[in-house]
Amino acid sequence: MAKKPKRIIITGEKQSGKSTLATHLALFLQQQHLTVSGFIARGLWQGNTRTGFDLVDLETGKVFDLARRNPFAGREEPTGFRFMEPGISAGTAALEKALHQSSDVLFIDEIGKLEIDGLGWSSWLTPALGALTSIHIWIVRSAFVKTVCRIWECDPTVIVSTGENNAMSKLETICTRWME
Repeated sequence: MAKKPKRIIITGEKQSGKSTLATHLALFLQQQHLTVSGFIARGLWQGNTRTGFDLVDLETGKVFDLARRNPFAGREEPTGFRFMEPGISAGTAALEKALHQSSDVLFIDEIGKLEIDGLGWSSWLTPALGALTSIHIWIVRSAFVKTVCRIWECDPTVIVSTGENNAMSKLETICTRWME
């Protein structure tokens, strides 16, 4: 049986810099010559309003349209965003690749309400735990951490909040120590 990967959850409130922190960590790990796979959902802004997300494939650096704010969203679209095929396909491909190709670190941004409800990336999360990856970095909003940990059996998991003064330093230290 394959060894379970070590897991870090980067958490925080909405728009608290979770994806930005994850992006900085991915760059740091790549500079340490570690192989990084998976994706970051980079927020798009117009003034102070989030207008959508692009999916950044961390292995290739390619950027794909993932979601755009839907001004007509109602109850049938609980997120208020319309998800787009290029980003969904790229995220799915990155997770599929992680199942068959070794990397040091796998990022999944973001695991939230959709995944808890069995949508989004949910069908990939359990198989991803069997991937040939040493460390998983999951980005999860604070409100969903307990539920995500219960569903995907996250014990033990290191949880780092964007609100911590030394969050980046803590993440760098943990990842470096785990990769020794």
